[in-house]
Amino acid sequence: AIVDLTTGEPHVRWEARTAGPAAVGSLRSGAQAVVAVLSAAAEGASGSVVPSLVQSTVLVTPGSAEELPSPPGVALSLAEHGAAEALFLGGYSKREGAVQQSALLVTRDGGVHGLAEGRALWSLEEALARPAQLEFVHLPRVRDMDALAAGPQYGQLLRLLARTLGLGAGAKAPATAVSKLTADAFGFKKLLVVRTASSKLLALHANDGQHAWSALPTLEGAPVEVLTMCVVPAASGLETDLQLVVRTPGNADAATHAVLTYDGLSGALRASVRLPARVVWSVGVPAGPEEGAPTVGHAFVLADLSLHLLPATAEVAAAFAAFRANAYFFLVDKADGSIRGYGLVKAGDNAIRAQHRWTYVPPANAQGMTVAQLDPAEKVHSPVTVLGDRSVLHKYLNRNLLAVGYTQLDRAGAPEPSAHVTLLDGVSGAAVYDYVQPRTSGPIRLALTENMLAASAHSASTGAPIVSLIELYENATKPDYVRMLLTGTEENAGRVRSAFELRAPFALSTAFQLPAELSTMAFTQTAKGITPRHLMVALRSGQLLALDKRMIDPRRPTGAPSTADREEGLAQYSPLLPLMPQALLTHGQRVGRAAGVRCVATTLESTSIVAMYGTDLFVARYSPAKNFDLLHDSFNHVALALAVFGLAVGTVVTTWLRRRSELNALWR
Repeated sequence: AIVDLTTGEPHVRWEARTAGPAAVGSLRSGAQAVVAVLSAAAEGASGSVVPSLVQSTVLVTPGSAEELPSPPGVALSLAEHGAAEALFLGGYSKREGAVQQSALLVTRDGGVHGLAEGRALWSLEEALARPAQLEFVHLPRVRDMDALAAGPQYGQLLRLLARTLGLGAGAKAPATAVSKLTADAFGFKKLLVVRTASSKLLALHANDGQHAWSALPTLEGAPVEVLTMCVVPAASGLETDLQLVVRTPGNADAATHAVLTYDGLSGALRASVRLPARVVWSVGVPAGPEEGAPTVGHAFVLADLSLHLLPATAEVAAAFAAFRANAYFFLVDKADGSIRGYGLVKAGDNAIRAQHRWTYVPPANAQGMTVAQLDPAEKVHSPVTVLGDRSVLHKYLNRNLLAVGYTQLDRAGAPEPSAHVTLLDGVSGAAVYDYVQPRTSGPIRLALTENMLAASAHSASTGAPIVSLIELYENATKPDYVRMLLTGTEENAGRVRSAFELRAPFALSTAFQLPAELSTMAFTQTAKGITPRHLMVALRSGQLLALDKRMIDPRRPTGAPSTADREEGLAQYSPLLPLMPQALLTHGQRVGRAAGVRCVATTLESTSIVAMYGTDLFVARYSPAKNFDLLHDSFNHVALALAVFGLAVGTVVTTWLRRRSELNALWR
């Protein structure tokens, strides 16, 4: 209905049969106006909603309204794009009783479509401009697929290829399509899956950015809101699942919660399981205690602190029984900012529940609290740091470490605030270390890896960004060389510690001023953790800055560097970090409103893949210590082959000559 704003009375009414939400658009031209309604078509004969949109149009003039012939249905899949949300009309013309006009349509998935004469002329995946989460999906290796092809699981391999490529029975997969499904020798080929703010999933190839698949999750045809997304690799190494925790929109108490499982390679829905309550925490269940064991299932802790296993099989239950003793988690209460730690205990014969263990309450005047934890997939190569003088510092390694950052006014009542970072043990809740940066304000951003924590704040006086690096170690003194000579080991070497044993680490910290505003940051990840970690900083300008750890090392000397310092590459301390153009990975490209940075390891130890996402996506390979395990493209392979061949021939000839000389000597 169109209502007269001066009198409040309806000016004109008309009805259109729709199925679901509708988008209304209008365009005024002088004394006339066109009003259009775009919605899903009515139910078909089969009872399912027809996957297209229909339009109803009316021409409004002073004192009258005329319903115009509508264009044919717009062929846009509701399952792929969702219902219409907004409609913007463009120019129109009326010829022989028909209306020809252009329109701009926004669907629920965040896509933008250009319409003209009932046809979709173009579509843009504008949902990528509002990313909420980004994950990497590893592709299966060729040698794994070859091994399965030679074994009894050959049928599983064929079904995987057919489902991913959308092939029918007996069809042959193209070689180019199969190559896109397999990883390369260096692990550069991966799928980059983005969860958008509209709860749509889009998968892109990380090496060339081409679209792989997209999906709009629904629960029995009803729209849902995706809360979390996690990658679950299968035990066979061929398939990778995406598990989504979703809920129906509306009242949180009356919402329906479920877990949807999607195929990470094809985007097909594999399973849908409803849950009796909302999920507060989830974790993958490893098949064994060894590091890197495949995941056989998933455990979900619900709001009532009960545990739910998927799939609910005896194998998953047995694996979780062995894993339960080392499973600890924490929850953040957004109302008061408190953090509560939990463990998993038996509540009956077969029931397992989460038990509250500790609570951390921030100060009353704490503001802008943020929490960071370690990436469970990161690798630690060495437990020590070797200094330039060959002395050793033992790293403080705690897989359950979490960092809490906030700002508050000084206790003495000073008007200038200060940034506080508290490191907590996730098992016992004990405070491991407290760091205070005076005369700084938020927002605080944190990045945690191994024994290092990077924190950023802003100067309260100038507003300049301040980046701090904290390193935690077990020992603060030089090693006991007499003990090492007598026993062959140090005092702390090889000692297994419990998380319940409170020990205060030795901390090194320093702060630097960054000449550019930053949005977020993350540390690089490599396959074995041998390569030095660099700090990836997303700047407000839309560029990605790679900071060498030696530039922000807290052990940078305040005076002239010694021989040991120069051997480590440590320069004299300067409070201002230079913004070197060669350290900008984006070069001339910019990503506006950076929401996050993700780093993932490749097969090459020297290289990691870095992705920055915001209104755009930027993906690049980065080698913190150069490509030390990869030959350059200009390397002369022919000369190497000739040299090896010459050495082999020389070895054979000299061996024959030596044996002949020895034989002649015996005859004399």
